[in-house]
Amino acid sequence: MAKEQRLIDANGSYTLNEINKTGHSLAFGGGFIDVYDPKGKYLCQFWAGDAPTVDAVPVVYCKDCARYKKGYCTIRKDSWGATLRVGQHDYCSDGERRTDNG
Repeated sequence: MAKEQRLIDANGSYTLNEINKTGHSLAFGGGFIDVYDPKGKYLCQFWAGDAPTVDAVPVVYCKDCARYKKGYCTIRKDSWGATLRVGQHDYCSDGERRTDNG
């Protein structure tokens, strides 16, 4: 079973309460994470900057890309120079978010 990786904003200043499978509660806020036991007793606090994170970049799916036209990507070409058919949920490193509503 693969270990799930989730993003965390180490500098975030928001509040979110989450209860994990053991019943422990995690409260995020102001860049810190507070840990409580299942009965609500405060256990500890650590800085979110110490939490494991992954490097990530925003993804632009083909359906939201300025280069997506009726199922084809106008920038991606096959070995013969023809435009490639792409799915709505495909994406690439050249994705450029469309500014219109179309």
